[in-house]
Amino acid sequence: MGRPERQRGHAPGKSELQYLRNVLHLSYADIADRYGISVSGVKAAARRYGLTRDNVSTTQHLPWTIERDHQDAYPLRRLRIHFRIEAGEAVPDDEINKYVHWVARLRARDHVVDYDPEVSPNDLSSVGGFYSRPRRDSDGPEGTIIAHPDAD
Repeated sequence: MGRPERQRGHAPGKSELQYLRNVLHLSYADIADRYGISVSGVKAAARRYGLTRDNVSTTQHLPWTIERDHQDAYPLRRLRIHFRIEAGEAVPDDEINKYVHWVARLRARDHVVDYDPEVSPNDLSSVGGFYSRPRRDSDGPEGTIIAHPDAD
C-alpha cells in the first residue's frame, strides 16, 4: 500500500519528494534510507526542485534573547511552529493542533507571551522564562500573541 518507489540509488522525483516530505512528513534521512542514497543527495534533489525552505530562525523574529535553559520551553516550541506556519512551511497536523489550542487559550484571555529569564516556572512554562500577560495596545493589534518589548 502506498506510492511506488523509484529505483534504489536514485533520488525521488519532484512530486514524489513533495509527497514524502509534506504528506508523509519523512525526514531527509528517512528518504535517503528509503532510496538508498545519502542525506546530502536528498537535500541536493530538494534544492534542485526548488523544494528547500529557508530555515525559519525563531530568534530573528523574537524580541528577546532566549537563555540556554529556556531553549526547549513549551512556549518557544509553539512559537517556532507559529513562525513555520507564517512562512508557509509544512507542519505536521499534530503540531498544528497543539499550536491552535495554545493560541486559542492566549487569545481567549487576550494575553501575549512575554519573556524574562528571571521568571520562575509558571502555568505557561514549566522551566520558567516565558509567561503570559494581558495584551497592551502597545503590543500590537488584537490577536497578537508575542509581547512587544517596549510595551507600556
